[in-house]
Amino acid sequence: MRRNNYNYMISVAYGVVHALIDCACAISVFGGIRYNFSIDDFVFLVVMYNLIAFVMQPLIGVCLDRYKKYRVFAIVGCVLVVFGACITFTGWISIVVFALGNALFHVAAGSVCLALHKGKTVFAGIFVAPGDVGLVVGTLIGKNFIISPIMISILIVAFFISMLLISIIEKKYKPRENNETADCNGENSILPRLAILLLCIVIAVRAFIGSAVSFTWVEGITLAIILSVFISAGKAAGGILADRLGRKTTGVPALLISAPLLAFFHSNIVVSLIGIFIFNMTMPLTMTAIYDKMPEYPAFSFGIAAMALIPGFYAGGAVDINRTALSSMIIVAAIVLYFSLSLSKRRRCES
Repeated sequence: MRRNNYNYMISVAYGVVHALIDCACAISVFGGIRYNFSIDDFVFLVVMYNLIAFVMQPLIGVCLDRYKKYRVFAIVGCVLVVFGACITFTGWISIVVFALGNALFHVAAGSVCLALHKGKTVFAGIFVAPGDVGLVVGTLIGKNFIISPIMISILIVAFFISMLLISIIEKKYKPRENNETADCNGENSILPRLAILLLCIVIAVRAFIGSAVSFTWVEGITLAIILSVFISAGKAAGGILADRLGRKTTGVPALLISAPLLAFFHSNIVVSLIGIFIFNMTMPLTMTAIYDKMPEYPAFSFGIAAMALIPGFYAGGAVDINRTALSSMIIVAAIVLYFSLSLSKRRRCES
């Protein structure tokens, strides 16, 4: 019971910091950087931020898996984000600092939550879910308010309280290693590598759809926040249901059901909210399935899952795709997910 309490409490605590991190970075980009550069330079800096924050994650993951000081590096990531938010007047220097801090925190904290209980998806879902709300709230604050010393101070205090809470949880509950599941496909087998590749394709397609679908009803702050809440809730629910019903039973139907809802009813508020909720249920289970193939490298596992988002995100924003093709892509992703999870199926090792 104590270990289970720790797992939930630490994943929630890191999830809260995750929201703060994404909020701080969005405020810095849209509330500080945006006003100091031309539109062309600003777009370039945003692209640079995304490349550093996401593409660098696997490389950072390799380093973190070597030294195993995940919690220390999570704190360092927080410090870099706060410092970068305080020097937005420096332009690209600030971008590099808080993008690196963002990547460092995500990989470090994400690896902690992935490894809390091997084979469980719920903790990864709890960690990743709040990020979308933090990102949207930060973007809205950055676009509609001027960054002030008071706002920066509030963020610093919030980071301090959150990390203090994590420290208290760490001291009160001692986590025990859980090795209930092990991948017995063989370290040199091609099957784990193929499974990881297919799962990355599913993640990229999910990012493509998320970028390509335009919700015309999202007007104003309230509706934007409601949309982000449904995205976050879908990720959390996906982690819970995957543990109860199984990953294939959760992920594959989620994609098949969401396909027509997102492709043909994206202009309907209620239907598209249901669709986006169901669609995002696949996020934590794909990430955890990748980790299952590399249980000794949680940070690298988290990093490649994050990096897979970038090509899909930019491709989705650049391509004008019709509704039928959009629906077909989601259905194909469901098929790929089915086969990747079949390859990822764990079995007990013979002693």
